[in-house]
Amino acid sequence: MSDLRPATVGVNSTLIVLSLAAISCRVGRKMTLVRSFGWHDALITLAAFCAVVLSIFQMIITRFGAGLPIALARTQDLKPYFKLVMVSQIFYFICNWSVKHSLLFFYTDLTIDRWPRRSIYAMHAIAFAFGCTCIGATIFQCSPINKMWNDANVDGKCIDVNAFNYFNSCFMLATDLVLYAMPLAFTWNIQLRRPQRIAVNMLFALGGLVLAASGARVYSVNAQAEHPDFTYKFAATMICAVIENHLAIIVACAPSIKVVMLLAFPSLQSKFERMVSRDSMKDGGFRSSAIATMDVEVKGQELGLEENRDVMRPTAAARVVPTEGSCKSHESRVIGKWWRAPSSWHVNTV
Repeated sequence: MSDLRPATVGVNSTLIVLSLAAISCRVGRKMTLVRSFGWHDALITLAAFCAVVLSIFQMIITRFGAGLPIALARTQDLKPYFKLVMVSQIFYFICNWSVKHSLLFFYTDLTIDRWPRRSIYAMHAIAFAFGCTCIGATIFQCSPINKMWNDANVDGKCIDVNAFNYFNSCFMLATDLVLYAMPLAFTWNIQLRRPQRIAVNMLFALGGLVLAASGARVYSVNAQAEHPDFTYKFAATMICAVIENHLAIIVACAPSIKVVMLLAFPSLQSKFERMVSRDSMKDGGFRSSAIATMDVEVKGQELGLEENRDVMRPTAAARVVPTEGSCKSHESRVIGKWWRAPSSWHVNTV
C-alpha cells in the first residue's frame, strides 16, 4: 500500500494556486470592470476561502498520519488527527454549500420563466437543508463530542459513520447532477443551430469534471466501508473531495477567466472573432454563434442596438462615430458584461 502524503500535498498545493488565480480573476473583474458584486460573487468567494483552508488542513493532517496505512500511524497522533478531520470536514461542507448557492443565484439571472425559477428555489431549499444537516452531523456525530477523538476513554455513542458517508456522498452526487444539468434545460429552446447550441452549453458542461470527482469520492467511501483503513482511505477520499470543490470554483469563475485572458492577451480576441466569422459563414450568414450569444449585450452596445424583448434594433447611437479615446473607455466599460444572457434565452438579430 503506497504513501498518499506526497500526492495529498502536491494536489492541494496545485489546487490552492489555481483556485486563488480563478477567484482573483472573478473578484478583480467584478470590482474593476463590472463594478458590481452580487450574492453569487460573495458566495463563490466564501467557497474559495473555505476550499483553501480545507486544503491547508489536509496538508497539515499528513503530519499526523493521513495518507499512511493505519498500522504505520503513531498512536499519539490519532487524537489531533481526528480533531483536524472534524474541522476540515466542516470547511468542506461549507465550501460545497456555498458553491451550490452561488450557482443557483447565478441561474436566477438567466431566466424569468416561472417553472425554471421554481426549480431554482426548490434547489436552494434542498441545498440549504442538506448543508446544515451535514455540518450538524459532522459536529455532533458523537455524544459527547470529544468521544470522536477519545473513543476508548469516553463513554457515549456515535452515529454510523459509514452510513452517513454513504448517504452524504451519494446525495451530493445526485444534487450536483441536477445542479449542472439545470442550465442545459434552461437553454434547451435557445434559437441556435446545433453546433452553436453545443458550444453555448460547453461552459456548463465543464461541470462534468466536478461530477467525475464526486463519483470518485463515492468510490473511495465505499472502499473505506468494505476494507476499513481510516488514515489511508480517508486521505484518498479527501483528495477527491478537494478536487471536487476546487474544480467547482474554477468552473464557476471560467467566464471571468476568459475576460481577464482577453485583456492580458488581446491577440486572442481576433482569434475568437475569426472563429465567429467562420461559423457565421457556414451557417449562411446566421450571426448567432456561442460567443455572439454569450456576449449579446456587449455586441449590441458596440453596434448601437437597443434590445426590445427578443429583437435587437438599431438606435441613434449607431450613427455616432466614436473617437479613439471613447472606444477604449467604452471597451473597458462593456467587456465585463459579456456574460449577461437575455432573460428569455431567445435572440433574433436584424
